[in-house]
Amino acid sequence: MTAIKPTDSSLRDQIDSDGYNSTLNEINIKYTEMDKYITNLESDILSIKDFEAEMLADKARGYDVGSSLDTLGFQKSSLE
Repeated sequence: MTAIKPTDSSLRDQIDSDGYNSTLNEINIKYTEMDKYITNLESDILSIKDFEAEMLADKARGYDVGSSLDTLGFQKSSLE
């Protein structure tokens, strides 16, 4: 049985398959690492939002929250 092959495969024959696969693997590793950091940032942002809500509730009850809300807002906007 013969393999089906395009009639003009000169460009395909020039591809370094091992190098191509190695490059794809490196990209995948970097993407996985980047995705981990993005997930951590998203978690940090959610934690800050929760803490902001708690501070707003404390402020509404009459507690002095000082500049905490400004600081949290700055941290959140920096992470976003």
